[in-house]
Amino acid sequence: MCAKTQKKQFEFINSYYSDLSLDEQVIALIVRSPVASGTIRSINHPSLPEGYSIFTKKDLRWETDIEVLDTKIPLLAYEKISYEGEAIAIVCGPSIHVARRIIAGLDIQFTEALEEAKNPEEDIVLHDIFTRAIDMSQNKKKIGSEIESLKDETIYTINKTYSTKIKHEFYKESIGCLAHFSKKNLSIFTPSLWAQNLVENVSAVTNIATEFISIKKTISHHLSESNIWAESYIACLASYASLLLEKPVFLQIEKKDEIPFFYNSPEFSTSFNVSFTSEGKILSIDAHCQIDCGAFPIFKEEIINRTKVACIGAYSIPEQKIRVDILKSAKPPLSIDINAVDTHAQFAIEVLMQDIAMKLKLFPHELRLKNIETAQSGILDLGAEEIPSLIETSIDKSQFLRRYATYNLVSQDPELFLKHKPCRGIGMSIGFQGSSFASSILENKRKELSITLRTDESVIIHAHTHSKQIANIWKQMAAQELSIPPEKIKLDPSYAVLSDAFPSTIHRNINITTSLIKRCAKGIEAKRFHEALPIVEKKAIYTQRPKTWNLKKLEGKPYFSYAWASAVIDLEIDSYSYEVLIKKIWVTIHAGKILNREDAEKSVKKNIQQQLSRYLPEESYVSFLIDLHFISSEDDPKEIGSLMNNVIPSALHSALTLALQKPIPQLPLVHDSVFKLIKGKENENTMHS
Repeated sequence: MCAKTQKKQFEFINSYYSDLSLDEQVIALIVRSPVASGTIRSINHPSLPEGYSIFTKKDLRWETDIEVLDTKIPLLAYEKISYEGEAIAIVCGPSIHVARRIIAGLDIQFTEALEEAKNPEEDIVLHDIFTRAIDMSQNKKKIGSEIESLKDETIYTINKTYSTKIKHEFYKESIGCLAHFSKKNLSIFTPSLWAQNLVENVSAVTNIATEFISIKKTISHHLSESNIWAESYIACLASYASLLLEKPVFLQIEKKDEIPFFYNSPEFSTSFNVSFTSEGKILSIDAHCQIDCGAFPIFKEEIINRTKVACIGAYSIPEQKIRVDILKSAKPPLSIDINAVDTHAQFAIEVLMQDIAMKLKLFPHELRLKNIETAQSGILDLGAEEIPSLIETSIDKSQFLRRYATYNLVSQDPELFLKHKPCRGIGMSIGFQGSSFASSILENKRKELSITLRTDESVIIHAHTHSKQIANIWKQMAAQELSIPPEKIKLDPSYAVLSDAFPSTIHRNINITTSLIKRCAKGIEAKRFHEALPIVEKKAIYTQRPKTWNLKKLEGKPYFSYAWASAVIDLEIDSYSYEVLIKKIWVTIHAGKILNREDAEKSVKKNIQQQLSRYLPEESYVSFLIDLHFISSEDDPKEIGSLMNNVIPSALHSALTLALQKPIPQLPLVHDSVFKLIKGKENENTMHS
């Protein structure tokens, strides 16, 4: 595609799509199935007002599904209903109130499918099993001799299952779009971040050639790509209706439908069967992850591969077995942020480490250090050499040993709450954020970028970011390299958006782009006084190299780069109100060179607040201190935008477990969760006495 055509097909609109209005615009509302499974036989209205239309699957002339990678999702179901509330029709007309009354008065005839007993294995749409026995003596003779000496030790086992479900954030603007077909051209006003998928699906559904489809990208508050399929889906519905009616069609999902149908995240269930010694050396681990992705599992291969890598983390365990199952169920296609897939696996392994430590009466950091091997050869490389310094810094700054020992002793008093004594807990965790997954089917292997120095000595960086802070860092970096004022440096907002095969937020790769900008700027500076302007400098990086990563064996370096963090959370449970109150959080991060410390600190602290809001009632974190420390490094900058996702939940869970001396069955907590746990514990103590 030539640059001129691409620019015409994609442009940024400095407005929300919901604030736009076109002449003769009509609204569209989705009609949803009243049954969970079965067949729709007819959809009628006794007296449809003039100017209003009902479209079903029977009205679709061309493609009837949207396609996201290898998964197809019906635009409008009819012959087969996959879940209750699945879209079966749309109603279009000038008034949203009249359209709602039409939907309420529809006569929907259906045949409901009979429930049949089935084998649970039928719900598994994809699974993978990985096993490995590591000869540790090949890495270090010392470790080999240690394992040999374990033969006479008592071997303990533990079986645990952990379930996690991320609560998505709410956005100011409901998901939707405005589509306008006129004189063979189709314009779509949308906040979509996956333009290519949207255009290809709209073209298939409407039979309009892609060169006649233009994307007007509107402002978006979507901070994560948890519902990328939905934006293509909604654009297809609105575009097809606009084609049939030859009028602009505005389709916005109603607030009541957003959570159940577009922001409902999958539940991850991870079961562990682990054997270990009395000294805390883990000998074997059998992990089984089950992930319910709804009726149409999207990104299933990506989810499996990332989960396998993160399931054991940086821990060096001689015998490993990992099974990951993707399940299909009678639920809407569930929303999953690909960048946060490993959050669930990292949560499970970290909480498991806490449970083992409590069983053996060891300090949690000691158990971790016993099972981290920083010089592994020929196996998974997650940059574990950074972990000991992270742990030691967090332990020292938080006075973890003193607090943990004291809280653990006090919380074992069976009458603690009856006496209304303060109940405290402290927990720690470690976690990583990887950039550019080497086995990703959602990323281009070759990352490239160019910078143009124009004749007026202004600079165009041909890259785009949704973060003003990152944009400022890039401008300042280029300005420093080229000795040009930052205000003369601009980012090209139309950069590669339509030609990009995958959503921009799936592969943010801020650190890679930063590195490329620096290299391009150096290249321009070298040519600047030797060549005529304008000068265009292009650089590229290959992020996926088969020689450094083997997915089948889980050997080598699965990510291009890593940022690691350690978190410690100190909390108190009010013995009168049973509320959880965060007292202080210590976070230590190794993320290479920090280009703008102030912005980095703001980003991390905001991320911590977001994580707490997902797992605790609001009053739990209204006022607390954050002690944030970045380990000094001259390494290339690493991404940290999702790093707190992988340490805050497990540190919180571990602190609650210590305070209550009882396993926490689930997060997020609700207002009476702690009360029920304490009452259950008191009943157990009464029965034992």
